Amino acid sequence: MHKSSIFLSYLYKCKPQHLFFMLHRPEALRNWLAEKVEFDTKSRIYTFHWADFSEKACITELDEKYHILEWKWIDTAERGTHLRFQVAVSEDDDDMTELIIEDFCEKEDEENYRNRWDKLAQRLGRNL
Repeated sequence: MHKSSIFLSYLYKCKPQHLFFMLHRPEALRNWLAEKVEFDTKSRIYTFHWADFSEKACITELDEKYHILEWKWIDTAERGTHLRFQVAVSEDDDDMTELIIEDFCEKEDEENYRNRWDKLAQRLGRNL
């Protein structure tokens, strides 16, 4: 099956640098994205653990100046799929920081993915 990209956006009252830190540091990712996150400094591979499975990923783009972070899942059969975060100051409110997420899913799973990201975004917001 072919996966298509979905885009999501969430607003937080914090500094962009703080939100960006929460997106790629293992100790921060443990607080909202996965139950456990391990980082192998030699291979530069992250292992994300959830209750029923684990998944490995590497960072394929990290731009601290423009607050862009892209993950590639290592064991994914689908080429061209990734998880991309971009952090920006909100255009509507300078006190708010926007998190833009690009993820991939099957068309029939889009609502489930959006619901899952909504819950994760709430957890993230509680940890900022």
